[in-house]
Amino acid sequence: MQFLKPLEVQLRRLRNTLSPYLYAGDARLCPCCQRSFSKFLPAGTAKRRREDAVCPFCRSRERDRLMILLFEQTETLLNGSPRILHFAPEPSVRAYLIDQSLSVYHTTDLMQKDVSFKSDIQELELNDGSYDGIICAHVLQDVPNEEAALSELYRVLAPGGWAVLSVPVRGEQTIQYSGPEKQRSAWDARPDEHVRQYGTDFSDRLALIGFQVDVLAPKDLLADIAAVERHGLSNETFTNVVFVARKSH
Repeated sequence: MQFLKPLEVQLRRLRNTLSPYLYAGDARLCPCCQRSFSKFLPAGTAKRRREDAVCPFCRSRERDRLMILLFEQTETLLNGSPRILHFAPEPSVRAYLIDQSLSVYHTTDLMQKDVSFKSDIQELELNDGSYDGIICAHVLQDVPNEEAALSELYRVLAPGGWAVLSVPVRGEQTIQYSGPEKQRSAWDARPDEHVRQYGTDFSDRLALIGFQVDVLAPKDLLADIAAVERHGLSNETFTNVVFVARKSH
């Protein structure tokens, strides 16, 4: 409930302050903040609880850490001072990108206030070819008109540009729901969540728009399973992959 929000914020701040000390150790390494811990914190609901998921210091989740590893291991993505558009920016990923040599770094979201500008991903008020790179993680599963959103991403990318996309993936086939799986409370102004459950066929859906797609898992970016586990990326609650979608020249 809304009146409990201040208490929730205070408890979260206390937890954030104590967690790095409570989980001191070297078994886990966060590539976002470059700190090590005995383990990561759990996340998710009772139905889909994920152990070893959240960094105790910077609060990065699995998808954030995988994305940072992608940028570190695939240096060509950020070469040449690209113009980047970042949807629903995650604090840990935003902090990393701000430190990079980017000619433009814009953040955008439908609801967030601390962004460069607000936008609807289904209808972007941007010129064609405005950006060299787009980052969009765990947004598309909530977007009613997926085809419009993907077409807009393709349109605002410059020829030769890329989009790093992440969605929750379970199984092979994407399932379209008749209505949102998660409906917000009446006082919550944010949109309802989960109008579809993505499968590994997400890459095919991107290809239909015109993208050339590479699908990368943690094992493609790290040396061995021990490194995957140390970065907290071995959780099997969902398929942990990132999609790199490129627009041809």
